[in-house]
Amino acid sequence: LARFGIAPARIFHSGKRRAEQTAEAIAAALPHSPRAEPVAGLKPMDPVDALARQVEQWSEDTLIAGHLPQLETLASQLLCGQEDTLALKLVTAAACCLRRNGQGWELEWLLGPKQLQD
Repeated sequence: LARFGIAPARIFHSGKRRAEQTAEAIAAALPHSPRAEPVAGLKPMDPVDALARQVEQWSEDTLIAGHLPQLETLASQLLCGQEDTLALKLVTAAACCLRRNGQGWELEWLLGPKQLQD
């Protein structure tokens, strides 16, 4: 991600070991090394309503190291306004960027595991 110029101000993870390891590895690879922090509500089957409301309040670029299917559901909630419409199909070890625009959210980019490894 650092190779692509990704520089989040904050990195959040679910507290589950694999997400924590991913978040810490990303933080260590970034030039400004933000601290990876656990955040409640990021477990694989956690509901996304409260999290989506929280995300709407964020003012800094934030990376979430989380889990499927929860991240797909969160992206759908932000992009479409409803979590039961799959707006984005993610795979394990993928990364995407949602950006707030004047009318809501849009997908800025999506990288699969192959692009991230090359």
